[in-house]
Formats: sequence, structure tokens, C-alpha cells
Amino acid sequence: MTDIEIRNENGQLVGYDKETGEEVPISFKETETDVQHVDQATVNGSLSVVPDELNNWDGGKRPLVTSKNTRVYVDPEDGDDDAAGTESDPIETIQEAFFRQPYIINHLYEIILKPGVYTSRRADQPPTISSAKPANPALILRGETGDRSDVIVESELSLAYLHGEQDVATVKDLTTDHTIIQKFGNIKIRNVHFRGAGEPLTTPNGPVGFNAHGPTETTITECTFSDNYAEGARVTEESMLKLNSLSGHPTHYGVVARSNAEIVLRGDLHQFWGKKGQWSADMGARVRRGNGKTVHNNPVLYDDFGDGSLVEVPADNRLKSSGHYLHRPDWVTNRDDVVVSGGELILPDGSSVLQGPRVTRGRYIYDFNFESIPSGNMLFRPVYYSSGEQVAIAINSNVIENWVVQGGNINTTISSSWSADTDSHRIELRRDDDGHELIFDGETIGVDSKTHHPPADKRSGLLYQLENRSGSQINIEQVWIIQDN
Repeated sequence: MTDIEIRNENGQLVGYDKETGEEVPISFKETETDVQHVDQATVNGSLSVVPDELNNWDGGKRPLVTSKNTRVYVDPEDGDDDAAGTESDPIETIQEAFFRQPYIINHLYEIILKPGVYTSRRADQPPTISSAKPANPALILRGETGDRSDVIVESELSLAYLHGEQDVATVKDLTTDHTIIQKFGNIKIRNVHFRGAGEPLTTPNGPVGFNAHGPTETTITECTFSDNYAEGARVTEESMLKLNSLSGHPTHYGVVARSNAEIVLRGDLHQFWGKKGQWSADMGARVRRGNGKTVHNNPVLYDDFGDGSLVEVPADNRLKSSGHYLHRPDWVTNRDDVVVSGGELILPDGSSVLQGPRVTRGRYIYDFNFESIPSGNMLFRPVYYSSGEQVAIAINSNVIENWVVQGGNINTTISSSWSADTDSHRIELRRDDDGHELIFDGETIGVDSKTHHPPADKRSGLLYQLENRSGSQINIEQVWIIQDN
């Protein structure tokens, strides 16, 4: 018997061979059944009818509403999906636990995963739909031991909620090698290792650990993201993602927000960044702190090193007259002797620091002093791409220059002589679509055209970097980076 797919095309029923996709002629004859679901037809039009209840994705197992708190135990090694789901008689798969979950949750529904590797045996994994009312009862999916390395989930987890604030962690204490996808509603994720050793969902930049698309709110806490992911998380279409106490270094950005989505920075994030930046927000998206102050959308990066630390602490969030908000960066260094002392960033010879995310055009201001007369170059790189393209200010004992580096070739676009000393100075580069203007201690020392520029609108892999090749210790007193659209 050939499997036929019947489609409604402009009010006409048309048959297609499921294997070849070719249109085939069909005709119908009456059958003695009042079941209206048509699953298969023979090539000559006779029907093979399958009752509706056998085509439900949950096998007709899901109750409508909870009547009590429920725990379902899952064991991938010793479980059986026909079992009772108790601690002594566990089921085998996470999907079976979702099949048994009521649609409306007014009580706690807890899925407890025993140690082991969870690999889906089903091709289709629909989202779990639930409604928490009141807020505290919720769906919880957690590893039994609390050690996230004990539970390895190789398949995708797809979650959704009709409504209800999840006051407790929804997914916790496990390792995922795929992607956690949130369809809508509110969830919390805690103590999850996003390892990504399987085949995660892929974004335009590569694999992603968490993805939300639509009106969702998610809190991710105490989680680690591996470099198997290009992006730790991606949110779009008015999703809100709250980040708290994360670690790990995806290969692109830590988190990405697009299309009016929002990233909220909370807690300790100084061990979490992508190799091209901690976060990226575009197409109407924004980044803010937990107190509501915006740190993206025309940001000002500012650090006077008065906090005594290389890592991020909340700024005072003063709204400047220009309409920009201030925020402080996380500086990543290549050496242990790069420190903050006496309100200055101390850069010994041969050391460097960098900080992301990107600013493509605007003003880059550095207050600095040499500890002794330099013999080589101090490089301020306001624009530095992972591809090697960069814009750099080079200062040595007798010259101040603006470099544009492309394909390994250094193009000196601005050059001015000076006699180095150990006084405090301010160097400023202004960059827009028309070129560069280099300003030293308030005086313009040169301008150039955009002929040799890495494009000011290039959108990936851009960092700020300071590198000391001067042969002298450099003390950085303040850094300002002001983005212009």
C-alpha cells in the first residue's frame, strides 16, 4: 500500500505520494465509521482510517488539570515507559514524563532525573504546556543528585507556559548537549552545564545553548556555557533574558538580543564572556542592569579604575547630557601582574587587556602616563577585529600615529612628532564614516579619509584592546568610549 498525503488546496482535496512527493489521483468511498480523521489512503482512493486518539502526540495520556503534587522519576538505564513512574518503578524517557504532565498545573509537578544519559527515542518532541496558578506550584525538571555532571541530556528540551511566574527553578542540576528552547511564558534555569557536545540548534553565527523567540521571560543562574556554542543564548521578538552568576566563553558572543528583546545583567558575570564580546544587542534590542538603567543603545564605556578592580561593578549610571548612560567594563588580561592600584590600571611592558562588546563609530578617549621614557610603542586599539583588521593609536618616544591594519599591513594614516615624558596626557580618536580625527591634549594633530578603514559598520568580532610594547610601565588613568550612531 502506498502512503498518500491528502492536502486541502483551495477547497479541493489533492493526494500526494509521501515517498516521491508526486501528485496522485484519489477517489473516496463511504466507510462505516464516524471518525473523521483521515491518515492514509491507497492509490485507488480506498481509505485506511486511524482513530483520533491514537494520533494524539501524548497518546491521550495527559490529564487536563492537576489534583495533587506529583513526582515522576525517570531512569534512562533501568526505567520503562510503561512503568508507574515512582522512585522504585521509574519510567525511561523525559518525553514520557511530559506526556503524563497535566495541561494545567495547580500543584507541583516534579520530574526527577536519575543519573545517566538521556537520548530521545522520538523524532517529535512537542513543547510542554503548563499554567502555574498560584505562582509557586510549577513544573520542575531536575537531576536527582544535584550534581549536574550526573545527568546528561543529549536531546533538545522544548518548554512553554501559558502563563504564571515560575518562582522556583524550572530546569536545574543537569548537563545539556543540545539546546534548551523556550516557546513562551516564564522559566528559570539553574546549575545547568551547557556543554553542547551533541547537535545543538544553529543560529546564523553557529550553535546556541538557549533560545527564546517570542514573549518570554527567562532567568539563567549559576550556569556554565562551553565553547562548543557560538552563542550562549539568543533571544528575539520581545523576549527578556536575565543573567546571574554565569561562566564560560562561547566562540562568538555570550548572549545575543535581536528584534526588541532585552538582556538584564544581574549578579556576578565577570567569568562569562564570548570570545567576541559578552553581549550583542541590535535591531531594537537593549541591555540594562537590574535597576533598570540602560547600558546599551548608544553606550558610554567608562572606567576611572576607582573601584580597585579589573572586573565589573555597577557604575553610578549617571545620565550624561549627551543622552548616553555610563557603564563599567570587565577587563580581560594576559598576565597576573596587570592590576588596578591607586586609581590606575597598571600595564607592565609586554602586557595587554581587552574588553568587549563592540562600538563601531564614536569617540575613544584614554588618559595615561608613562612610568619612564618609552623605547617602543604603546598601542591603544579602539577597533580590533578577530580577523586582524584594526585601528590603533601608537605612541612611542618621539611620534604619535594612527594605524589602520588590514591583511597584516600597517597603513600610517596620521603621524605627529612629540617628545615623550612621564606627565599625564589625553589621547582621543574620533571615528565616523568620513574618517579619523586624532586629538592629543585637546589639540587636533591630524585627520584622514576612510580610504584604508576597516568598515565602520562591520558587525562582528570587535573588541577594545590596550597593548603595551613600549619597554616602560604604562598607567591608564581613565578610559571613555562613546558610541555614535
